[in-house]
Amino acid sequence: MTTYRFVGRPTKSLEGPEKVTGLAKYAGDAHSSSALWTKILRSPYPRARILHIDSTRAAALPGVHAILTGDDVRGMRTGIAYQDEPLLAWDQVRFAGERVAAVCADDADIATIAAALIQVDYEELTPMLSAAEALAPHAPIIHPDFNSYGGVIPIASPSNAYGHITLAAGNTTAGFADADVIVERTYESPRIHQMYFEPHACLVSFDADDTAQVWVASGTPGVNHLEVARLLGIPPGQIVFNFSLLGGSYGGKTDGTEVAICYLLARRTGRSVRFLADYAEEFTSMHPRNPSIIRIKAGAKRDGTLTAWEVEAHFATGAYSAYDLVPSGGGLAVSGATGPYRTPNVTIDSYQVYTNTIACGYMRGPGSFQCAFAAESHMDEIAKALGMTPEDLRFKNLIHQQSEMAIQGLWVPPSSPGSRGVQPTRMHEALTQALEASSYGDPKPANVGRGISIDVHGEIGGDAHATVQVNADGTITISMPSYGLGIDTYTTLAQVVAEGLGVPLERINRAPWSTAQGPTDSGLGGDRGARMITMVGSLAVQDLKRKLQGLAAEFFAWDSSDSVIEDSVLRCPASNQQVPIEDLAERAGYSVIGRGDADEPWNSEYASFVAHVAEVQVDPETGAVRLLRYTAVHETGQIINPLGFYGQINGGVNQGIAHALMEELPLVNGRVAVTSFIDYKIPTMGDMPPLTTVTLSSNVGHGHFNVRGIGNKAINMPAPAIANAIADAVGVRVQSLPLSAEKIFRAIQARR
Repeated sequence: MTTYRFVGRPTKSLEGPEKVTGLAKYAGDAHSSSALWTKILRSPYPRARILHIDSTRAAALPGVHAILTGDDVRGMRTGIAYQDEPLLAWDQVRFAGERVAAVCADDADIATIAAALIQVDYEELTPMLSAAEALAPHAPIIHPDFNSYGGVIPIASPSNAYGHITLAAGNTTAGFADADVIVERTYESPRIHQMYFEPHACLVSFDADDTAQVWVASGTPGVNHLEVARLLGIPPGQIVFNFSLLGGSYGGKTDGTEVAICYLLARRTGRSVRFLADYAEEFTSMHPRNPSIIRIKAGAKRDGTLTAWEVEAHFATGAYSAYDLVPSGGGLAVSGATGPYRTPNVTIDSYQVYTNTIACGYMRGPGSFQCAFAAESHMDEIAKALGMTPEDLRFKNLIHQQSEMAIQGLWVPPSSPGSRGVQPTRMHEALTQALEASSYGDPKPANVGRGISIDVHGEIGGDAHATVQVNADGTITISMPSYGLGIDTYTTLAQVVAEGLGVPLERINRAPWSTAQGPTDSGLGGDRGARMITMVGSLAVQDLKRKLQGLAAEFFAWDSSDSVIEDSVLRCPASNQQVPIEDLAERAGYSVIGRGDADEPWNSEYASFVAHVAEVQVDPETGAVRLLRYTAVHETGQIINPLGFYGQINGGVNQGIAHALMEELPLVNGRVAVTSFIDYKIPTMGDMPPLTTVTLSSNVGHGHFNVRGIGNKAINMPAPAIANAIADAVGVRVQSLPLSAEKIFRAIQARR
């Protein structure tokens, strides 16, 4: 592999000093001395008609400046793709926590009191709280006007199953007929909150030109900018989303709905208006991971050869699909329900179903997390039925080339023009390394078990943009439309720029664009960050070099094709002359800017291979699980920043462990029963096991630096690995997450 000066080296975060000293500015820090505060009144019922709203008492409270109800925004529905969610409910509410009214007042306390003074008369209706209830014969249709909504793919007849995607290859009927053993199980996963610590926040303020200036906690500011403008019926140029750091998202901050509400209130009052959610709202009203019920039926021969794989997956969307993956965007990722195995006969039926529950949305690996838990748990169940070891069954069926996968998913054959050929398939190598690094085959004490999980995963593409600017004072300014998600995208861009120009990182500063300063992109997610940022960074450096070479040709009559940049100096080998690049900017009288733009196919022609092993100890008297050790092997391309790379793996593993053992948003009578961190259990350092991470890097990947994404892969593996380890330790299979002590204890008691 190529050795670089800056790329591939551990690099401290450009944003680190600001964040650890408290100087970093987030959306909640956006300042306006005269800003009013917004609070939202939310429905207490999961399904009800709104008969009447009386805001008289609230409006009379001193300090209240304006109130919005559904009648003020009737007909305004929002959504990234499917525009099915009312800005404020008007005729009915569809989940407990839905927005019914908005109040703005002098401070948050007055707004809270005023919201409580609004009298809403409801007629309660029977809610449908699960996919099974929503799909039952004669179940009321939650969205009878679905086909009239903007952006939707119409459905043939009214149904709560608004999305049905089938992926199929081969002939499963013949495959099952050819099987010696057929194993069928059902696996369930709950709603899970993204657990960003910064709540939703925004500030809307009008400037002297009557342009709305917005600061918002959003992971997709460009997408939200366009959606808010559409929703409000204004030209995009009349509203500007400004940069602010983001205190975590994990997919949970894809909406800009409160921006639209604050905009309307700011218009009505002539004042700046801010919104800051509390965590009761975050847990009960935002967009958690979709719960799932996944049935897998698989057939295999006695020697372990898989012959058929059938999946039926139901995902409860909740009341609205506005900020969820929808069929027009490919739906939730379910191709991974077959794993990285040779499965010639496959059928996957995936259903997305409206329910009268909190509306769900994006969360790291949406769909793929749920499917990985089901598929890798099922592989161990097949091995048990065949009397094989879990590792032998996997080795028997591993793909050895990409074309052996019946369902391709986000990983497509590298057959496009200019492709660099077929990617080596390193799943066998990754699994072998995981078994060795974890001492998988070593003897175990009683009630100690080890479990495997493996996967193959691609990344998404989309558009990205960046500029690199050489200033006369010697500084380099890098700019992108992406906001800081905590994964430090600007440090990645700085490394690419430093490598291309030979400039010390200390000379590079960042200046993120507002939506008025440059093109927007599709945000960060789906493992696209490193792929796209290194691409546009390289293109921007190349463009800058061409412009600097052109200036040198103009000023010194150098042959532009002969000059090169080394150590921030432009050299002309023919004349043995050189000039610092900042001197060219000074002589030109302006900063010299190079720009890079890319729009990559949504699918990736490369994938990464992962293999994890969990080791647990289970107390058979209580069902309590203690993680003793965890091993993660990740095959990838060029590692740009080892600090960030390993941070992504470690963070993903930690989140995945939490999802496996602890996290869920339970419902009581249709209402989310968790309203604070006291009730929502997340792990502390005391819950984390020793983690061994092994990386298999390569020169195969996207762009000049051959990168592949890492973000979502680590989070998918702990749940099935731990479930398999528990089954290995005490011989019981828990088929629903989280893998709580209570469930394990009951399974042990039932076996006795």
